[in-house]
Amino acid sequence: MRICDFPDCGFVHYGLGWCLAHYRQVRLGEAPRPVRRRHAQAGCDFPGCTRPHRTGGLCNPHFRQQQRGGELRALTAPTPARGLTCEFPSCGKPRVSRGFCPGHYSQQRLGAPLTTLRVVDPQRGCRVRTCDAKHYANGLCKNHNRRCATYNLTPDEVAELFSATACAACDGEFTRRGKLRPDVDHDHRTGKVRGLVHARCNLAIGLLEDDPTIAQAVTDYLLRSSRGATGTGRLPRRRDRVPYAVVVVSTHAIDEDVTLT
Repeated sequence: MRICDFPDCGFVHYGLGWCLAHYRQVRLGEAPRPVRRRHAQAGCDFPGCTRPHRTGGLCNPHFRQQQRGGELRALTAPTPARGLTCEFPSCGKPRVSRGFCPGHYSQQRLGAPLTTLRVVDPQRGCRVRTCDAKHYANGLCKNHNRRCATYNLTPDEVAELFSATACAACDGEFTRRGKLRPDVDHDHRTGKVRGLVHARCNLAIGLLEDDPTIAQAVTDYLLRSSRGATGTGRLPRRRDRVPYAVVVVSTHAIDEDVTLT
């Protein structure tokens, strides 16, 4: 392996008989001179700094100070050692900023007094009796916790509302999916929640425009129709219906017979 021609250099040849550092000196029109070589584990040249050097004999923060053209100064926030815990007594969580864990750092940033953080059981579930999802916030799962903001309800009100097992309108049981799934019914004029109903019941209430008069009129109509229905006519069942193609062919056949006669 060829070595640089500069005396006592010892580095690998790069071009024109020189190593990379001496080759750059020659390309810039300078006379070759000894090059200062730094080991990768060498420290920063700034007095009292123990960080590893990056370039020019300086660590990253001091090199940035030099790049900005400012005066080199001691670093005010040395890198904390790994494994340190939060400064709050009996916390024990790893620190992330200003000596605190994420929870206590948020309390300090908001100006709130530092208090003991609540420990949440990872196996904790939703407070709604019919829900088996995992806990998200306020004792509720993510879906039910979102309903608090949607309908302006407290977590206790949401837990009580969704713990119902039957429709508030027809008293039928709920299913997980389909038209019998639970749905929140609310007054569109005032926004007040009225209860938990079937999805189909909620749709029917909306089509009736939340008007009890229209709903009573429809009820009376259905009662009169069931009691006073006359005649034997009815719509054919699906399996008794004649296919459309057969009807068209029969119609053409009738037209041809009429034309021939």
